Amino acid sequence: PILVQQIPARVCVQLCESKLLIDDGQNYKVYDLQLGQYHDLLLSVDHSSWNHCPITALSNEFCAVVDRDITSNVIILDLVRLEQFYCTLPQPVYVISMRISAKTLYIAWVQDSDSVLERFDLENRVLLNNVVLRKDITYRYTKLKLKTSPKLIVYAWVTKGAQRKLSGRLTILNENGELVKIILHSNSSDLLLNLRWICVNEEYVVFSCFDSIELSIWNNRRPNDDPKTLSQLHVGGKPHVISKSLILLMNHDFCTIVDLRKAVYLRSIDFGRATKESSFNYPLISINQCFIVLCQYCRVDTGKEKQKMVSDRSPDDEDIPMFFERQRNITTSKVKTESSELISVMTVYDFRGRSIP
Repeated sequence: PILVQQIPARVCVQLCESKLLIDDGQNYKVYDLQLGQYHDLLLSVDHSSWNHCPITALSNEFCAVVDRDITSNVIILDLVRLEQFYCTLPQPVYVISMRISAKTLYIAWVQDSDSVLERFDLENRVLLNNVVLRKDITYRYTKLKLKTSPKLIVYAWVTKGAQRKLSGRLTILNENGELVKIILHSNSSDLLLNLRWICVNEEYVVFSCFDSIELSIWNNRRPNDDPKTLSQLHVGGKPHVISKSLILLMNHDFCTIVDLRKAVYLRSIDFGRATKESSFNYPLISINQCFIVLCQYCRVDTGKEKQKMVSDRSPDDEDIPMFFERQRNITTSKVKTESSELISVMTVYDFRGRSIP
């Protein structure tokens, strides 16, 4: 690998499409990716006087930053017009979570015993109607899980006494804050929903529970239907959405691929066998909307060709996405036997061949 750029930063806070949010220890700064290099947009938020780590939300057009202390102002950076403005809340509150979807900023806050989700129009810079998430809440003992898309708002609560358990329901609202669906673990609202993770993509809500090998998919196009459940899956990994309608469940040495549109299991990719050779360690994995990139060490025969392309789909199979493997040698080092060597291999899975209706 070749070092192409160094950015002075204490930590990378968030990455979204071409935008990078970093903390240099005193300021939050936003960089824009142009021609393979990140450039400082000269927009920053000084948090040196704040007592707590700020809460942030980043999109390709906006960045929102707020102190974790009582406040009524959320700082917003317009990354297109290159200017700063504020979202002024109705009263001083504790902000507990923020999300940006399309041109709407969602701000979840608590004050006294109430929790409210504020909606702010980033383009017109006005507050929209808010949504009361819960009353009689003790913030000290609860944590909000909030996910949004341009069409949906999904949330649930975690209790501090049982970190894995949420209080009975997964609530789904539309973009205007109107109730669409409440998903319960069973017919009894007293039972706790043991959610492992929630993923929201356009009109789909995907979730998995602890102590389960099931994955559930709910579709907003059929809001009255119960979620469709897929069983016997490895659901412990972190979910990633690629090619708009595929979800990848990542694990150390393999991933599971599910088609959200059809709500079916497609296949698994064994990273340890990605190069058809024995892997000596877990691969380094990078993912974006179209690619999975693996870097791993493998032992290969010296006489074998080290660059190849393999298709895992026949031309007549329309249900399985096309995966390409491209392997490129980065370094090689001889081992004791003359017939094999240890090489570092990069493998790229390309999902751009996936046809989306």
